[in-house]
Amino acid sequence: MKKFIIPLAALTILLIPSILYLGITTGKHNFGNLPYYGPKQAHDTTDTKGNPKKDTLYHKVAAFAYTNQDNKPFGSQNLDGKVYIANFIATTNTDTTKKMSVLMQEVQKKIKGDYRIKTEDFRMVSFTVDPTADSIPALKTYSKRLQADSTMWNFLSGNTAEVNALARKGYLLNVDSTASAFVTGKFILVDKNRHVRGIYNGTNIETVNKMVEDIKVLFANYRLAKKGSGNESPKLEQRREKK
Repeated sequence: MKKFIIPLAALTILLIPSILYLGITTGKHNFGNLPYYGPKQAHDTTDTKGNPKKDTLYHKVAAFAYTNQDNKPFGSQNLDGKVYIANFIATTNTDTTKKMSVLMQEVQKKIKGDYRIKTEDFRMVSFTVDPTADSIPALKTYSKRLQADSTMWNFLSGNTAEVNALARKGYLLNVDSTASAFVTGKFILVDKNRHVRGIYNGTNIETVNKMVEDIKVLFANYRLAKKGSGNESPKLEQRREKK
């Protein structure tokens, strides 16, 4: 009997990685794709045989160019081809901003510790809505206090009116025109093509954990698309949007 136990144990060890991988990819895919937020627009195009058909263009976050905590230019081009989370802060708004920042720290840890997420394809951005109080040196100090990895997490400062407009029109935050109102406590999940795919309560650990799971779903779908599983690839989506 013993002569069968050792080979069986070895076979089990060899099978575990495959089972885990299937759970990560196929299992995650069974949860379905994440929704698209914002207005949608019908678009006339053609299929692979040249036959006319209707397609959908989804809302996209507009391009922007600001300055990060290292006093370097940072804009939407730094996020192209990345999955990212955005939020809006004011370090003088200590309650909501502190709660969000602590949970952003947790997200940073979870992302770095999860082999299912390509960290080079993931970013986090925190926009200040109070650039007067949140000067570049102040943002740098705040970043260090949070032990933010600048290769992943940047703090951005720009023209207040532009940042507020971006919050409303780009990231779809339903707020009024006062700067303090933009510290909503929301995290916005954006895919590689600048589509908003989730809006979450960034002050609640359970909701933030759900967001991390949704990030895994996005990356699983990108992996499947790359392998030619039959899912529509991000590159095909980009080609459609350029038509």
